Amino acid sequence: MSIRVTPLLLMCAVLTLGAVAQKRELTYQLAEGTTIKYKRLENTTGMAHTMKGLLTEMNKSVESFLTIRVEKSSPEQLVLTVVQDTALVTDRAVSQSPGVDFDNVLTRRPVRLTLSRKGALLRAEPLAPLEVQGSPIPVNPGTFARRAMVFPSLPARTLSVGDTWTDSVSDTARPRYKDPTLGEGTGLRYTQAQTNYHVDSLVKLHGRECIKLTWSGTVSAEGKALFSSSERFTEDETTVDGTLYVRVSDGLPVRFTLRTRKQSTVAVFEQESEVLPSSSTTETTLIYLPS
Repeated sequence: MSIRVTPLLLMCAVLTLGAVAQKRELTYQLAEGTTIKYKRLENTTGMAHTMKGLLTEMNKSVESFLTIRVEKSSPEQLVLTVVQDTALVTDRAVSQSPGVDFDNVLTRRPVRLTLSRKGALLRAEPLAPLEVQGSPIPVNPGTFARRAMVFPSLPARTLSVGDTWTDSVSDTARPRYKDPTLGEGTGLRYTQAQTNYHVDSLVKLHGRECIKLTWSGTVSAEGKALFSSSERFTEDETTVDGTLYVRVSDGLPVRFTLRTRKQSTVAVFEQESEVLPSSSTTETTLIYLPS
């Protein structure tokens, strides 16, 4: 049986191929004054050996709600104010630091973020003091301010359904440390990452066209920290996979899921040397709440 190729059939085929191959570029195009709300869910399980030879377990869930307001929108960048309205923590394991609540450091404390149109974080500035009551470790305001960044970086390339590509990066850092018990120290850290991306499909969510992106990858890191009376060496191996639904019109993430599985080993050389293995699995989901 043969199929006759009519002009109408040929036109339909051309239109279909054109729709599949259509290139789309994702950038954050959010107007000043826009307010966006999200719910974030984070579940973590893991175990670790402590310096005292004990085995500790983690089994924690955190549900938080975020409000993001676009303060400035220029052709090059966006300035956002992010407020974590609340964080509900369920800890099913015995905590080593009772009364220390790191998950609510950002609750009701606004953070100003400056990011590029592709989502690269350029600056994170807390607009209120960030403190943790009862913590034996000093809080680094910059570190906690960066935790307010919920928008993922968008691909630099134009996209069409079926595209795949791989990104590889490596970095060498020489951090300086200030430990309350060990004093000041110097370090060296080498990181290597490879991620495979796939443009899965076009879907409609909340009545808007979205691109579905999936990815998987590995991150390896080796480091050392040298103090006057101690040396510490670390090895980390992390595997990641995720799914992102992002609106084509303005780059807004509608749903974002990230899973990480991390294996770490810390070797400590001082008066008594120890090797401390640990492992953890974390799944984070960001859900857009339409107004």
